[in-house]
Amino acid sequence: MGVSFKVLGTNKEDAVKLTGIVITDVGDILGADVSTNRFLMPLNYLADQTEVSISSDKINGTVLLKYLSQAQFVSDECGPRYILSALTVGQQSGFDSVRVLADQVSNPPIINLEIFRCPITNLVKLDFYQLYVAANGKKTSQLVTVHSDNIVAAYSGEQFYVNTNLNTVTLPINIATEDITSSDFGMTVNGTLNSLTLTYTLKDTVRYNVCPNIYASGLEVTSPDFDSVSIAVVNKKAMNAPQDPATTNVLIFQCPPTNLMRVGFKTSKGESFVAAPVKFNKITNNFSAKVYYEKLTASSVELPVTDLTSSIEYYFDMEVAEGSPPLIDTLRVSYDAINKTIFNACGVQKVYDNLKVTYTDFKLATPPVPKDSIQFPSVTNIEIIKD
Repeated sequence: MGVSFKVLGTNKEDAVKLTGIVITDVGDILGADVSTNRFLMPLNYLADQTEVSISSDKINGTVLLKYLSQAQFVSDECGPRYILSALTVGQQSGFDSVRVLADQVSNPPIINLEIFRCPITNLVKLDFYQLYVAANGKKTSQLVTVHSDNIVAAYSGEQFYVNTNLNTVTLPINIATEDITSSDFGMTVNGTLNSLTLTYTLKDTVRYNVCPNIYASGLEVTSPDFDSVSIAVVNKKAMNAPQDPATTNVLIFQCPPTNLMRVGFKTSKGESFVAAPVKFNKITNNFSAKVYYEKLTASSVELPVTDLTSSIEYYFDMEVAEGSPPLIDTLRVSYDAINKTIFNACGVQKVYDNLKVTYTDFKLATPPVPKDSIQFPSVTNIEIIKD
C-alpha cells in the first residue's frame, strides 16, 4: 500500500526526512534515512491488521490499519493470491490527521493512506538576489549564493545556518503571543553583520480543530544594513503571509560592485590566443594591505580600483621554477571615477571608465585594454600575454 504526507489546508505533498518505518513483527523496513513525500509498505495478508510506526523530522506516530484479507485461488503452480480490501484506520496516535484515500490495496500500488500534519504558521522564507545590468542593458537580478556565518533570532537566541553557503533561508518568526508582532534577526552574511526586522499582525483563527490557530499576515520587512529588502510579489499579489510549505516572502538584494576590473592572462596557440592559468603566490597593491589570490591558480583575476586616487598599482607575485629568482611584476592603471545611479535602491555609486595601462612589466596584448569601462558582471578590461 502507498502512504503520502500532506499539510492540512493544502493539496501539496509534504517532503519529510524519514528516519524509521517500523512494522509490528517485521521491524524497520526503511534501511536508511531518506527524504520523500511518499513511500510503499507491505501489509500482512495472513492477518486482518498491521501496525506501523513512522518517525521523521516533522511527524512521528503510530497507526493500526485494519482490512479484509481474502484468498483467491490462481492455479496449482501459483497457489493462492490475497485480495486486501475494506482498509480502515483502527486507531492512531501522534499524527494530526489520517485519511484513507483508497480502501482497496492494488497492484501496481496506489496511495491508500494520507497522513496530515498541522501547518507551521510562522515560517518566513527569504531569498538572496544580486542586482546587475545584463549585456543588453536591461536591469535585472538573479539568485546569488552567499556565505552565512550564522543567523540569530533575537527573541530566542537560537542560531540558524551556521557556516553555510546558501541562496535562501527559512526562519521562524515569534508568534508566541498576540502582543508581540515583530521579530528581529542578526544575519552575518559574507562576513558582515546585518540586522533585519519583520513586522506583522497576528490573529487567532480556528481553521483546523486539531491545530494551533495563531496566524500571521501583513508581513513587512526593514533593514538598515542590507542594500535593499522587499516583500515578494507573485502575480501582482504580495506574499505577505507565512505559508507551509514555505514560499518566498522576502527578497534581499545586493547592489552590484562597480569597481572590479578583470585582468586576463593568455598565451599563444597557433595563430590565436587562449586562456593561460597562472600560479600566484599573492597579489598586493599600493593602497591597502589586502592580499588577493594567495596560493591560487587562475587565468583571470578580479581586482578592485578605488576612488581615493586616480591610479593604482598591483604587484603580481607569481610562482616560478625551483631555483629561479622570485618574479614580481607591476601593473599600474589610471581611470576616471564618476557618480551614477544604476539602481534607485543602491543610490549614487562610483563607476569607472577611461581605464588605461600607464606602466607594466608584463607583455600586453593588442589592444591592451579591450574594454576601458568597469562593469558588473565583470568583463576583461586588460589582457596580458604569458610567455
